[in-house]
Amino acid sequence: MPHRALLLRLKEHTRTVAFVVFVLLMVGGPFYKQVLGGETILLREWTMYSGLGLRVCDVAFYIQEADGHRMPVDRYEVLGYAAVQEAPIEVRRLEGAAGVLAVAHKMQEALGDDKDLRVDARIATPVGWVPLFEGKAVDAASDAENRRQP
Repeated sequence: MPHRALLLRLKEHTRTVAFVVFVLLMVGGPFYKQVLGGETILLREWTMYSGLGLRVCDVAFYIQEADGHRMPVDRYEVLGYAAVQEAPIEVRRLEGAAGVLAVAHKMQEALGDDKDLRVDARIATPVGWVPLFEGKAVDAASDAENRRQP
């Protein structure tokens, strides 16, 4: 049975060689691009989380008082949700200008027209955070056009 033992050893070595080649390709691509500054189509460059989190907004709602003081407002509290988990996904995850303005208008309705609700927002893009609104007053008449845009 020496023939069978030889086949088993060859099979083991084949797996080991395949594993080493795979690891070298996996590590070699990013190393060649990032450390050596090389360009090639043979080795893939490594991009971590390239598409996750895009269009998600970082938003702060507040009421602008007559004396200039800003009073922070919690969207969940204003809209009547005791816990974040109770709120629908459109309220929890604000995506794009339309998503921010939709929640802002719901909040303005809940607060009443006598409150000067404002919003600061920035949006995640492939190049980083980009300002969306800074101190934007929530006004139903002027924002009707923005609500239709994605």
